[in-house]
Amino acid sequence: VLRQGEYIITSDNISIFKAISRAGGLTDYGDRETVTIIREENGKAQLHQVDLTDKYIMQSNYYYLKPEDVVVVQPLKQKSFGFAQFPYALVLSSITTLITIWAILRN
Repeated sequence: VLRQGEYIITSDNISIFKAISRAGGLTDYGDRETVTIIREENGKAQLHQVDLTDKYIMQSNYYYLKPEDVVVVQPLKQKSFGFAQFPYALVLSSITTLITIWAILRN
């Protein structure tokens, strides 16, 4: 999400979509198909996977959040470790510097 953190929700029946929107919405790096809701049930924390792209999500028991629920959006592996974060400028400037030094020393 854009703004991670803890949010106090005062209204009843807040949907997972409204909760995520309060946190600024999903970024390009958020996996909409792998959202985890951590909910305490019978004194134990339970993990539930939710697919936000599922057309039947509104019928899910996890569409509406309960007090103390935690929503975790997993990052997309191909984007979080992909070319979007590759330091192109650093690599290209290093290559240019090495070529320049090599050309100066050669003459």
